[in-house]
Formats: sequence, C-alpha cells, structure tokens
Amino acid sequence: MINSDYQAKYIAHELERVYANDDVAKLSGLMFDAQIIPTPHQIDAALFALNSPMARGIILADEVGLGKTIEAGIVIMQYYSERKRKILIIALSSLRCAMGAGIVQEKFNLPATVVDSKWMKAKRIIEKDGIYICSYEFANRHSTRLSNGWNLLAVLDEAHKLRNFYNNQKGIASAVSDIAKGSEKSLLLTATPLQNRLEELYGLVSVVDPKYFYKLDVFRQRYIKSNHPFALDDLRSRMSKIAKRTLRSEVKKYIKYTDRIAKTVQFEPSGDEQKLYELVDEYLHRDKLYAFASSQRHLSALILRKRLGSSTFAVASTLRNIVRRMEEEYATVGSR
Repeated sequence: MINSDYQAKYIAHELERVYANDDVAKLSGLMFDAQIIPTPHQIDAALFALNSPMARGIILADEVGLGKTIEAGIVIMQYYSERKRKILIIALSSLRCAMGAGIVQEKFNLPATVVDSKWMKAKRIIEKDGIYICSYEFANRHSTRLSNGWNLLAVLDEAHKLRNFYNNQKGIASAVSDIAKGSEKSLLLTATPLQNRLEELYGLVSVVDPKYFYKLDVFRQRYIKSNHPFALDDLRSRMSKIAKRTLRSEVKKYIKYTDRIAKTVQFEPSGDEQKLYELVDEYLHRDKLYAFASSQRHLSALILRKRLGSSTFAVASTLRNIVRRMEEEYATVGSR
C-alpha cells in the first residue's frame, strides 16, 4: 500500500530502473542481487542480445575464457525480471547440475530446476513459469514435450555441436531446432561457430532461424561460389545483426591474463617405443583396415597416433579395446 508521495516516487523509480530501455540502465538494477562483477564486454554482449528484438536467435561467440556463460546469465536475469519466466537452458550433461546450482542459483540468485529422466519418471510436469535445465541428450529424447513455447531458450557450452544441421536433419541439432521454433528468442553460446566449412555458419544460424539465409543453395551461391568482391563483407554485415564475438586481444586493457610461454622439450623414444611406433604406423598404412570403418579411418588413425605420442600405456589400452571389439564382431558373425 502506498501511504505517501515519497513511497509513490520510490516505487516509480524502481519500475523505471527495472524496465529501463536505455543501455546500461536496463541492467544496472539487476546486479545488486547477483554475485558477479561483469566486465564491460560481458555487459555489451548481454545488451546486444537484449536489444535485438527482431532476431529470433542470437549467437554469442566470444573466445574461450571470456565468460559467455555470465553473459547468458545476465540475459536470463533480465528476462526473469521482466516476468518472462518460462526459460529453458540446454547444457552439457556433465555441467547440468553445475549450471543449476552454481551459475543460475548461486551467481544470479534465481530458482532453477534440473530436468532429467528421474524427474520425468516422478511424473512431474513443466510448469508455466520456471527456469529449467536439461542436457542435449534429454532435449533430443523429449523434443516434442519441450516444444511448448519458451520465453527464452539458451543453449550453453559448445553450441557448435549443432552446426552440421544443414546436412543432418535428424538428431540433436534437429531436436534443438524444433524447440527453438516455439521459443520467442534463442541464445546460442559457442567459441567456435565456424571450423571447416562456411556452410557450418549457415547450419548454426538455421537452428534458431531457418529463414534467415533463406535456403542452403542460395547461401552457397551468394557467399561461397560468388566471386563478387563484397560477398564476404555482406555476410559479415548480416552476421553482425545476430552474432557477437569478442577476442582476447580486445579485452586486455581490463582483463589481465597470465602470459603463456611455450617451451619445446626434446624427447628420444627408446628402441622398443620406436619399434612400436613403426609397427602401428605400418598397420595404419595398409590398403584395407578391418578395425575401422572407411568413413572413420582418417579420424581413428589420428587418434591412434596421438595416443602413440602420449605414452605406450595410452596406446596399449586403445589397441586392446580394438582387439576386443574385433573379437566380439568375429564371434557374432561366426555364430550366424
């Protein structure tokens, strides 16, 4: 109950503070309850996500270690303060509980519920409002149930796992895309939105907004096959409206990183280690390898060589697993 002009003025001030539309004022009131001290680039990234009303999805692609999770937390906190409280967070399975208890609850003082198989077996329901956290695998299995309309869908940590969506219309990327279709806004976090092919950028954007680049053929014709001198500039311009990336070199003035000094240590393998390397190398150069599928040969050989460079114990464990798998396959074929 308002009993004085002073109280009325105070309440009006609080409303203006929480719902302010000007840049920093939009977030300043939220930080009193949060257990974080955001850096300027994190505030800038959060405002970028919040001040893009026409974009169905936003990609935050800061380099590793610059606090993308904090940026997402600020966005989530702002949504929550605006009474937009139907929020789904998709994270790595190993980070699910850490996201719930560590980031959302402890750092931002917001209630959160971790949704998993046990939670589902208890026949609990997803309430109208609430912050729910699930794994990629859970989202894949229950995409239909989770496609019921969210104020905000936040895909945290390694969202680049979804970038092959352009050539794989099934699986986790497709499930997340289905969930995103029913969400007002989606937020993807990844340090590596692009790695091998420019189509991966198309795939990542299409997860949250399938019509942003219209069709894959059009994207290829306009940005990959085109010889126009301004093709890439046009792509950068379009991406700048839905993606923001901050580099470590841009934040050195207020974040001090420990200098990394690379040092090369010479190592000479023993006679037995050298012989093992040569034997494995000779095996990997065979025309036909029954241990690996043709499509996985290059990757499997790369992993095996990395184990060789680690230690004989590491490669021995891998070789034993390969032998055991081949023996099981042989036994299965022989029993038919």
